[in-house]
This record gives sequence, structure tokens and C-alpha cells, in this order.
Amino acid sequence: MLAFLIAEIGFYLVHNASGSFARDLKFSDPILFTASVLGYLSTLTAIAFGVYLLRHRAQLVDGRGAGAGDGAGTGGEGQHDGESTTPAPPSAMPLTGAG
Repeated sequence: MLAFLIAEIGFYLVHNASGSFARDLKFSDPILFTASVLGYLSTLTAIAFGVYLLRHRAQLVDGRGAGAGDGAGTGGEGQHDGESTTPAPPSAMPLTGAG
């Protein structure tokens, strides 16, 4: 994720260093103007999210332990008040719509 954010920010830094910023924001071409504005908003979002990831990296790394996030849960997720995660056998389920 961080590599993508760095690539996004780097692209727009190089793009703006070439002097394209003023050429992109032409009001006479609404499609180019809209695409440019969305690109610059995307870059600002990438910067903000990159800062967030760097500021909270310790908490994010600690939260990855014990199978969190990889889909390989320990089996205790979502259990409340002694509920079983094992589904009831078909014979124990009530019949509905029998007729």
C-alpha cells in the first residue's frame, strides 16, 4: 500500500516539476479539467493516508498478529455468551413450509 502511495505522489511531483500544473487546469476543456482535479485530489489523499500510515505504523503492525486480517481466524471471532460456531445438524432444524 505504501509503495502505491509513494508512486502516486512521485508521479505528481514529477508531473508538476515539468510545468504541467498550469497547462492541465484549462477551463475550456471540462474533461481535462475534471481529470486533472481528480488526479490532484487523489495525490492529496495519498499524502494524507501515507502520513496516517507512517504515524500509526506501530499500532497497525501490532494489530496484524494472531491471524487478524489474513482470514485465518482462531475460531473465536463473533462468539458471544457461549454460542457455538458449529452449525446445527439438519435434523435439529425446524421444518418450515412443509405441506
